[in-house]
Amino acid sequence: MNGCEGCIIYEIRHDLTEAEECPGCGKKTLVWKQEEFGTPHMECLECSYGIGVDLNTPCELDPVFHNNATIFIDPQTVQPDKNTIMMLAKDFGMNAIQMHKGLKEGFAVVMAPDKLDKAILDLKSIGVEYRVDSFEDLREKYPFYKECGYPYSHMRMCIQNDKRD
Repeated sequence: MNGCEGCIIYEIRHDLTEAEECPGCGKKTLVWKQEEFGTPHMECLECSYGIGVDLNTPCELDPVFHNNATIFIDPQTVQPDKNTIMMLAKDFGMNAIQMHKGLKEGFAVVMAPDKLDKAILDLKSIGVEYRVDSFEDLREKYPFYKECGYPYSHMRMCIQNDKRD
């Protein structure tokens, strides 16, 4: 499922919108545009009549961004190096000793989606096995997130996490 397909930003970028009747001149020349800062508006191609909009995109309305999830880390037989333990400790809000013990014994943590996203990227990069209750891969659900440019998209957290390192 592509959650981006129902978004006006996606429709603008893929030229899927149709001109509407302009309240200023009455012609069917009112079109959607995305300004340089990423916010959408409507503008008449004939008389320059403009309409600002306040919208909620599908990713802004998706409850997955407002629900915490539990991540489970199984006991590890091989411990990562000290720098990796420090990185994971930061991801999980622990100190290095707690993380070392957690990796040795296994643990579970409830996390917000933005923190969980970064932690999963780091766990994957070092090959630590994990599982998450009620997890949806947001990059798969909203695949247009890199091109979107909408400044209020909840998927900006993935863009930030993708840029790390």
